[in-house]
Amino acid sequence: DCGSLSTQTVREPVREPVRDGYERLSFSGQKLPPGFPGPFIFPEGLSSIETLLTNIQGLLKVAIDNTRAQDKQVQTEKSALKMELFRERELREKLERQLTMEQKNRDSLTQEVDNGNQGNGRTDAEATIQ
Repeated sequence: DCGSLSTQTVREPVREPVRDGYERLSFSGQKLPPGFPGPFIFPEGLSSIETLLTNIQGLLKVAIDNTRAQDKQVQTEKSALKMELFRERELREKLERQLTMEQKNRDSLTQEVDNGNQGNGRTDAEATIQ
């Protein structure tokens, strides 16, 4: 006879976790400062850990909302700076073209004056004036 194994199961009643008296208190009358997010409440029956997790979740939501708002503001500022850079670049190029034209005009007038001094003493510009 190999022997038979008998298993006995002992069933114990399921017990509710014991909570401290302060965890069962109602905090629904708690006053929150103005502008404080809604999830930061202490409903009846929540343990302090559950309340803490709820508060953390609310803080994370606020942080996410703030980050999104900051990202949107950064993108708006970035677009505005790009437009300003574009306008300034176009203005610089326009002024460079004007400067180049003025330098060419000055060079041609200087050359005219130099050529006029070698000849009869009058430049085309001086002859036009008289």
